[in-house]
Amino acid sequence: MRNPIMIEKWKNKYLKKYKLKSVGNISYLVQIGELHDAKKVLKLNDTGAFIWRTLESCRDLDDAIQIFCKTYSIPVGDAYDEIIEYIDFCNNNM
Repeated sequence: MRNPIMIEKWKNKYLKKYKLKSVGNISYLVQIGELHDAKKVLKLNDTGAFIWRTLESCRDLDDAIQIFCKTYSIPVGDAYDEIIEYIDFCNNNM
């Protein structure tokens, strides 16, 4: 297992603050709560929305990687890199 704490930290940081919403075929992360910051609405591509849903439902990083590998037919190393890049994106943009 690569880092079981990574997804828990991600969930604690983002799932309480953001919800994935879809308008037509477009997915957005929208800040939830009493105060909304328009800068905190992010448009996601299909892959970003898929990763969000996957991280939201998985217990650990290995589970997320396996789902990503099966869905996109990519090697484990590539799936790991994509998910870590997504987590970095969240950390830098939200």
